[in-house]
Amino acid sequence: MQYSDPAARRAEAERRLREETTLEEQRAQVRRTLLASACERACGPDADHAWAAFTAAQVAQQIRDERRAAALRRLLRSQEAVAEADAAYEACLRRRGRGAEAAAEEAADAAGRRTAEFLLRQRLGELHADRHRAAAARRAAGRVSVDAA
Repeated sequence: MQYSDPAARRAEAERRLREETTLEEQRAQVRRTLLASACERACGPDADHAWAAFTAAQVAQQIRDERRAAALRRLLRSQEAVAEADAAYEACLRRRGRGAEAAAEEAADAAGRRTAEFLLRQRLGELHADRHRAAAARRAAGRVSVDAA
C-alpha cells in the first residue's frame, strides 16, 4: 500500500477506526453483560429495576476492587517486588542484626506491597495514556473522513 497516497492513508485510517470502534463496542457489550449478570446474582432475577440499578454501582465497585486485589497479588510475585522485598529484608537484618527476622519479614512484606502498588499505578497510568492516544487517533481519523467527504 502506498502511504504517500492521501486517499490510501485515509482509507486505511477509516478501516482502523471501524475496527477499533467495533472492538470497543464489543468490549462495552461484554462489560454490560457481565455487570447485568452480577447484578442479577446479587439482587435475584425478579428484582425491581430501581434496586438493580442501585446495586449495579456497588457490584461494579466490588468487581473493580476484586480485580485490583488480584492484580496486586500478581504484581507481588513480580521480579521487581521480590527484589525490593529481598533488599528490605537484608537491609533490616544488617541494621538490627540477626535475631530480628520477624521485623525483617515485616519490612520485606511492606516493601513488596509498596512496589506492587507502585507498579499497578504505573501500569494503570500507561493504560490511561494509551486510551487517550487511541481516542485522539479516532478523533483525528474521524476528522480525516469528514474532511474527505
